[in-house]
Parts: sequence; C-alpha cells; structure tokens
Amino acid sequence: MLVVLLVWSAVVVGGSTPARACSCAATDPVDALREADAAFVGTLVRKDGPTITGGAFNTGQNVGYHFRVERVLKGDLRAAVTVRAALDGASCGLEFHGDLRTGLLLAADGGRWRSSLCGQVDADRLLAAAEGTGHAPPPEEAPDTHPGSVALVLGLAGSLALVARRSVRRSG
Repeated sequence: MLVVLLVWSAVVVGGSTPARACSCAATDPVDALREADAAFVGTLVRKDGPTITGGAFNTGQNVGYHFRVERVLKGDLRAAVTVRAALDGASCGLEFHGDLRTGLLLAADGGRWRSSLCGQVDADRLLAAAEGTGHAPPPEEAPDTHPGSVALVLGLAGSLALVARRSVRRSG
C-alpha cells in the first residue's frame, strides 16, 4: 500500500509530462560556421516577451531577439538583426548572463533568421573560428525619400518664405 501511495504521489506531484532540457553536442566552431546559413557577433538590444494565454506561457515558444551587429562573419546581414529562438535556455533559447555580446550561428527559415542555444558561441571564440574573415555590417539605411515628397517640402518652404516676405512689405 505504501508503494502504491508513493507512486501515485510521484505522478500527481511530478505530473506525467516529461521534463525537457536543452542539450547541445560539443561542436567545433569552424565546422559549425561552415554549416550555418549566416553568422555574426553582436550585442542583444532587447528580447520580445512571451505570448501569455490563460495566464500562462510556454518557455519553448519562439520570440524575437533583437541584436546590434558588430561583425558579419557569414551571410547578408544588416546592422540590426532579429533572430527567432525559444524564450528560455531550458528550451534551447538563447541565454545571457551579464554580458549581452555574443556570437550567433543562424539558419534561414522562410525569410526569418532562427537560432538556438546550440548556435550561441562565445563572441571571441567565433571571431577566432572565422580567422579574420567577415566585415562590418552596412550602415543603417536612411528611410527612402520619395522625390515627390522632396518637391512638396521645397514647395512649402518657398510658399512660407513668400508669405513672410509679403507680410514684411505690408507692415513696412
């Protein structure tokens, strides 16, 4: 009877859902870089929050991690990159402990970049694996300016100057 009670308690308290944890096999950063669709060294700027449903959230859900790129090691990346990964390190999401600078190996996924804890590499180690390759990201692009909007602004400025000039003449 005691054994049945202990087993029942373990099921009720522990639940029947298996525990999950992220486990990454040790890989050589040179090989991992070769296999990745893209890679960079950068700094985490912000992380999106989870979607909360019924007062709870799933740590395995993918959220956006927003980075400022310091050095592009592979691929066509901009100065700011959003990467999708699980919310929590236990679910193979990205982890940061104090230092927000990291190296990241990316996989292309339908126009988005994805990564995981297994693709997160110490920044200096990933730079060494790249052996001096890579480049600074292109500068942030200014918003496109439509030629018509430039003409409109110049026209308004000219009209204001004309009105101001006429009002000076009338008062003088």
